[in-house]
Amino acid sequence: MPTIQRPNEAATDLFWRAGDPFFPINSQLVVGNDECIVVMLNGTPLGVVPPGTHWLHPQPLPFLGPAIVGADIRAELWFVKTSDYRGVPFGGPLGSVIDPA
Repeated sequence: MPTIQRPNEAATDLFWRAGDPFFPINSQLVVGNDECIVVMLNGTPLGVVPPGTHWLHPQPLPFLGPAIVGADIRAELWFVKTSDYRGVPFGGPLGSVIDPA
């Protein structure tokens, strides 16, 4: 099964979305000590996965139930930093924030 984790090149990003929104059930999630994963379906948050190693399965994560499509989980996985994030000014226009997909 695949492993889903934030890549090194996105280590300093405040938010990072895992690529394709289809993930095989039982994929391994690796969540860093300074982040969590917010699971979204059609713009609605389903739940939050805390730091640690988890299996993408509705048994340990029951909020995934509505996102099951066959043998896959269809949801957006957003990695969110939870540590102090200093040196980045907030405010102003958001014109440069673009979803890469």
